[in-house]
Amino acid sequence: MPLRPDSESARLRDEAVAWLVRLHSGDMAPGERLSLERWRARSAGHENAWREAEALWQGMDSLCEQAIPGSRPLPQESASAGRAFPRRRLPSKRWSAVAAAVALAWGLAIYPPARWLADYSTGTGQMLTVSLEDGSTVTLNTATALRVEFSENRRDIRLLSGEASFKVAKDAGRPFVVASDHGSARAVGTEFLVRETGDGLDVAVLEGTVSMEAGGQALLSHHQLGSYRQGAALRVDKAAPVENLAAWRDGYVIFDNTPLRAALAQIDRYRPGRVLLLNEKLADYRVSGVFSVDDIDRALRALGETTPARVAFVSSYVALVR
Repeated sequence: MPLRPDSESARLRDEAVAWLVRLHSGDMAPGERLSLERWRARSAGHENAWREAEALWQGMDSLCEQAIPGSRPLPQESASAGRAFPRRRLPSKRWSAVAAAVALAWGLAIYPPARWLADYSTGTGQMLTVSLEDGSTVTLNTATALRVEFSENRRDIRLLSGEASFKVAKDAGRPFVVASDHGSARAVGTEFLVRETGDGLDVAVLEGTVSMEAGGQALLSHHQLGSYRQGAALRVDKAAPVENLAAWRDGYVIFDNTPLRAALAQIDRYRPGRVLLLNEKLADYRVSGVFSVDDIDRALRALGETTPARVAFVSSYVALVR
């Protein structure tokens, strides 16, 4: 099973890419350059993320040539040793393509697409409902992959990535188990959601009861949410907004006093490319709203209009929030 980055490493990676985009755009103000220096100096993890992103950036020449034929190699100046900054401005189409390529290449370098190992999968922004041989149904949310492993005694689902909703046909002799890298949920006849977050597992019960095992054990009932993150104990919310969590099945995402970082992470799942938060001070700013997943960029535009955040669509694939 491919290894996944923990949430802290993933966050630093995204921030490093965002800083690189700003640096190579030619639009970076002197004050932002000082902010970059302070960001790199926060910890060894920040500096390592920067150096890894920079190394990948320098190796993207051939990919950029394919993306934009006739483009020249990337400028070699950077904010590495010596703290030299580039003085040339890259054309917007060029550096936005490079940014998207870097984000994609880094993701592929960390782990291969889960869909390579899946029986059923969805791409970004897609949903899929499948009827299983036992009469159960599963609905895959955006960017989700799973494998089905049924036998005479068990009904096993391996959630490789993403999120899925399960409506389980009753069969007391064959438990229905959904497992990921971080835990499992076991049911006989019920309806529930399971989401693999990359550093943990969420299980929300819509009907019936589910036994969850992830960093501990819990028996979840109607409208309860079990959440596990690496390095922490299993937590149970006994009055979770399950309808909000399941709104994606009707084509919506709902934010209700949600931290901006979490809202952007949700939006990021439904659009190609990356949404990168550049201003860490806004990470915990609370936002609310109901948005269609069919026009998810509207959510980004709304956040730019109703919060202190500034949203810049660098291209169809890269959006910066600062």
